[in-house]
Amino acid sequence: MNDTSRFHLKTHHVLLLILCLGFLLRIINLEVTGLWMDEIHSAVGTDPDITVSEVLEYCKKDQPPVFFLLLHGWFELFEFNDFNGRFFVLLTSLPGIISMYFLGKELKNSKVGLIAAFLTAINYFHVDHSRQIRFYPLVFLFSSLSYLFFIRIFKHKRPVDFVFYTLSTAALLNTHYFGIVVFVSQFILFVFIILWKKIKDIKFISYSLLSGVFAALSFAHWLPVVFSDLGISQFHIQPVTWYFPIQYYYFYFRDFVTCFLCAALSFLVLREIFLRMRSKITKIDDVILLGWIGLGFLIPLLYSVLKIPMLEYKYTFIVVPAIIMMVALGFETDLFNQLTFVRADKLKIYLVAILFFAFLNNALFIKTIYFVRYPPQQWREVTREVMKTDAKNQIVFSEYAWYFRYYFKVYRSFNPPLEPKYADFNALISNADSVWVLTSTSFYDEGLSAEQQKSLDEKFRLADKKSFNDTIAKHYIRR
Repeated sequence: MNDTSRFHLKTHHVLLLILCLGFLLRIINLEVTGLWMDEIHSAVGTDPDITVSEVLEYCKKDQPPVFFLLLHGWFELFEFNDFNGRFFVLLTSLPGIISMYFLGKELKNSKVGLIAAFLTAINYFHVDHSRQIRFYPLVFLFSSLSYLFFIRIFKHKRPVDFVFYTLSTAALLNTHYFGIVVFVSQFILFVFIILWKKIKDIKFISYSLLSGVFAALSFAHWLPVVFSDLGISQFHIQPVTWYFPIQYYYFYFRDFVTCFLCAALSFLVLREIFLRMRSKITKIDDVILLGWIGLGFLIPLLYSVLKIPMLEYKYTFIVVPAIIMMVALGFETDLFNQLTFVRADKLKIYLVAILFFAFLNNALFIKTIYFVRYPPQQWREVTREVMKTDAKNQIVFSEYAWYFRYYFKVYRSFNPPLEPKYADFNALISNADSVWVLTSTSFYDEGLSAEQQKSLDEKFRLADKKSFNDTIAKHYIRR
């Protein structure tokens, strides 16, 4: 076995260890909290008892269907509950770690690839969202793969790279609407690089455009939904603040030590890119990496300013791979390797250790993602309380019955909750021995009407009242 083979074997072993670390950091206490609102949207929209066409119909109110169809298929194989849903997302997060290795290797070398994979494995933003039933780890994966093959198309021009670019970009477009931002950004970068490098290879340009056309065609089936959504005049996202870059950067790393070190390493990369630009030896990789981040923010920012807000920190998962890659590249810059007060290799080990322990400190003692904490909504805890008195002659009313029905189904309750304004209230309580009224304190909730409350008070007395993080639960029993 030659030295190169031994090195690659060692590299693959290290990558496997990083992958195992990433898995462990995501699996610990996976059910520490119940599902919050967005997770329940994902779970209800992929209920194994509904049809594929119903899943697609639900997606029109959320995001394109790739994630939801995969999750729906998963729930048909495994029990419909919190753990299995989150475990599926956890599994989709692991290829993102591997993709970062190959992206770093393509941009610089295997060392950068391993550092990028490690930084992804311990990234608080990635870890946290890998423990929620949402599509963001897939967005991260497909965005990194799309840009990986976008870069490889320019560097190698191999047919297989065009094919994988098409597949990864099509998957991204059909997973999240911000895939459109990536696609448009890449088209702008493609045109710029063609003009900048004066590329006249007709075959290369044709293959590139054809790859883009096929990726776009994969999304054609969803265009009617996109055009319908473009008519929306209001959205739940808040207007963009002037300091959003700092705010988002903090969201990505979640503690000041990590933010400072990552910013310093990124600065080294930006300095090196600037020096290459000044010397007119700018690389295509430099342009793509900067364009990935810059256009990834600029396009949704312009839309937010000109029409309605659409820039939200979770949606910027499309640029998080590039930001992590900037940090990883900082370890291999010339200035970093020229440091004389300590050997560069030792400094890399020190910094990696500091970043790892900063994550652990944050996850264990500050944000405490692994231990009991209070989520925005406590649908699970409220349902468990109601289930203590569950019986066929019990009725549950809540304006947010749609959300509670998930846990009532998971816990196999006799009667799913009903929305009071749509229910035949008086007829229902006339045959009930027990009534629960669940009123949200986190969102607007009309609760019972004055007439409904009067009817309830005439026939029932308040037996118990409990307050949760987001809900007041009142239990009435017949007089």
